[in-house]
Amino acid sequence: MAVKYIDKILQDINDTGDVEKYKDDALVKIIFENAFNPANKWILPEGNPPYKPSEEDDMSPTNMYLEARRIGYIFKREDLTPVKREGLFIEMLESVPHAEAKILLAIKDQRLDKIYPKITPELASKVADIDTKEADKMIADAKDAEEKAKKPHQSKTQKRDASGKFTKKAK
Repeated sequence: MAVKYIDKILQDINDTGDVEKYKDDALVKIIFENAFNPANKWILPEGNPPYKPSEEDDMSPTNMYLEARRIGYIFKREDLTPVKREGLFIEMLESVPHAEAKILLAIKDQRLDKIYPKITPELASKVADIDTKEADKMIADAKDAEEKAKKPHQSKTQKRDASGKFTKKAK
């Protein structure tokens, strides 16, 4: 039997809500623990690093099942320099299929819910050891920060006039 790519497994969980058939899958457990547990935040800079996505998903040199053991090695060790850690992360992103690279980026930011909205901390806690209250708070805080970033900044000393130009506020 051929092994499914992890993006297909996560899509199946997202579509059906059935995580029971994957509860023995070690990679699913690793993904959920790293994506929803605030204590497992990866030591990497915010944002997406510059990398060249794999062009042919079927011909990628590796996949997340083969890279799973490197996750703990790269992202949790404090003795690696930031440059070395980010270099190893970029190398991993470039070696896995494009869809799996997106998943790795979502795990790094602990925002797997952006790709798979029906995979919640509660659902993931059926497979992995997750404090759902902390995970729900983490996701809510991230969503609030995103919404706040979308709103235009209003200065306390300036306001916009009808044409959209800034003018001094009257004191």
